Parts: sequence; C-alpha cells; structure tokens
Amino acid sequence: MTDTDPYAVPEAELSVDDAIGTPLAPRGARLLGASLDGLISGVIAVVLYSVTGYWDNILNNQMSLMELLGFTVVGLVVFFLVHGYALVHRGQTLGKMAAGTQIVDYESEELVALPKLIGQRYLPLAAVTLIPVIGNLLALVNVLFIFRSDRRCVHDHIAHTKVIVFRSR
Repeated sequence: MTDTDPYAVPEAELSVDDAIGTPLAPRGARLLGASLDGLISGVIAVVLYSVTGYWDNILNNQMSLMELLGFTVVGLVVFFLVHGYALVHRGQTLGKMAAGTQIVDYESEELVALPKLIGQRYLPLAAVTLIPVIGNLLALVNVLFIFRSDRRCVHDHIAHTKVIVFRSR
C-alpha cells in the first residue's frame, strides 16, 4: 500500500515565467478605445464627406463602387495619418491611449510593424465591410469574437496580435 492520498488535489510545479504575463486588456477598455477611435474617425469622415460632396451622394443613395472604394482607401490613409505614429512607437491609437491598452504581437508581446498592422489587422476588415449586406454581418462576427476566453477579435487572429494593458517600454 502507498501513502498517497487518492483524494488529494493534484499539484504541479509552476515556473515564474509561466505565472507572469502581461494582462489582456479588459473587454470594457477595448470597447472604450474602439468607441473613441470611431468617434474621432466619424468626425473626420463627416468633414471630408461635406467638403467633397460625398455626403450628398450618400444621402441620395448615389454612390458608385469606385467612390466607395476611394473613400475606403482615403479613410484608411487618414486613420494612419492620425494614429500611425503612436501605433508604430507605442502600439496605440488615440482611443487605446485613453483606454490604457496597446496592440502587441501575440507571442513576443513586441510592438507590431506598421505594414503588418495595415496589411493584416486593418485592411482585411476594411475590405470585408465593402461586401454588401454580408460585410456588416462579418464585421459584427469579428467584434463578437472578443467574448471568447482569449479576448481576441478575428482581426487579432489574422494579424497574430493581442490587445493588452498598456505597459511603457
């Protein structure tokens, strides 16, 4: 007979590296950051739409596919003009700064290069939203992924990123 208690709680040795990691950003902080970024983008979009006459086309439902594509590209360019510097140097947009979160590589937790952010994190989502009807549904599914245990949206999986609580470097 052994002296081992068959009803004892299992034990495992944990190394310090396994127990410590940068905490994932809370869902509320991610929502706050995205909402603030959306507000900033919305204000800029309304100004651009008004100045270019695009607003009238939207209201009259007279948008051509080329106009839609053009304004999507312009929107991405403006987004990166507003947020690009902070994304490259801090992994943050203005909204993420206010919310205290940042984007990092999923495994290394290093800042992500701007071409990867554009090509894998932002561009695919922008392209999907251009698909009539289904695009908005897919964008919703993207956001709903945040309710999984890893708190990563589809665009995080595509770009191999995660959003964590901000840590200064």
